[in-house]
Amino acid sequence: MHKDKRLEMDVEVFLGRKNVVVGELDLAVEVLAAAFGVELQDIIMQNSLRFMVFMMMPHAMFAFYSGITEAARQVMVFGAVVELHVPSHRDKQHREGHPQGTDLQQTLFHAAKIRIFRIFAAKFTVMADGYLEKRYEEVFGAGAKKTVVKHTSIETLMEKNRSYRGYQQDYVVKRDMLERIVAVNTKIASAKNQQVLRFKLVTKETGADIIVQNMKLGGLLPELHLPFPGTEPEAFIIICSTIPENKFVDIDLGIAAQSMLLKVTEMGLNGIMIGAFNKAKITEAFDLPYEPLLILAIGKGNEKIKLQAVDAGDKLAYYRDNDGVQYVPKIRWEQLLL
Repeated sequence: MHKDKRLEMDVEVFLGRKNVVVGELDLAVEVLAAAFGVELQDIIMQNSLRFMVFMMMPHAMFAFYSGITEAARQVMVFGAVVELHVPSHRDKQHREGHPQGTDLQQTLFHAAKIRIFRIFAAKFTVMADGYLEKRYEEVFGAGAKKTVVKHTSIETLMEKNRSYRGYQQDYVVKRDMLERIVAVNTKIASAKNQQVLRFKLVTKETGADIIVQNMKLGGLLPELHLPFPGTEPEAFIIICSTIPENKFVDIDLGIAAQSMLLKVTEMGLNGIMIGAFNKAKITEAFDLPYEPLLILAIGKGNEKIKLQAVDAGDKLAYYRDNDGVQYVPKIRWEQLLL
């Protein structure tokens, strides 16, 4: 079957389908790639076009696909003109070791690309001129504030997830926020899937001061007597185990604590794992049915903490400079490999 006829049939079959899914969107991009005779990654608008399609309503999508049909057909015609006018030059270039074709050929294909994007621009101007704004007002009302959702990478979350020992006390962490943090435990791994950890939520109103009086922070900076007065955390999660502590409980403890603190970071807050606390007094004060293993402090940090790349064998103790900035040495990843 002739190439342009097959392409036309593929496009029409594609447009006739009712369910718009990612696979169909990729097919639309492949149609353009076939028309250009280039690799998919060379279509610089691919991701942007995907995003725009999913933001539009079905009738707008159809207009978008119609634009693809028109553009693809025109480029096929343009490509045919190129093939008709420069075959001898192209063959000569191949014989001389220049498979990319003649300058004329490249110029014509470049013109074809410009043409197709102009077609897209015209389509989008007619189709999307104020469309999204109008639809937003129809759904949410005139003057409604738009919410932009930003997704943070796990790398960024891990880098921001530092151990804060001072907090802004004008920021109140409420119980429902602590509940959201604990909820991540329903999605994380558990050794033998035993799920033996239990959590006690403590806020300013329910005994945060008791924990502050029975904990220690900044073991490597004893001269600072952290936390400084007026920067004490006022929200905590006490982590207990329903069975005696063992290797598998400790595995779960580490997974849970890190996962919850990543959630804390995602919420724009900060925290720290506290292992230095009076277990007996904490157990008694909060009438805990199980032994507490670890406490997380949660709040809005008011410290500056920076990671510092070091070599294996260097000093690893965290420290603070004269400006109060805390530095946390971390061995370079290449030196962690065996």
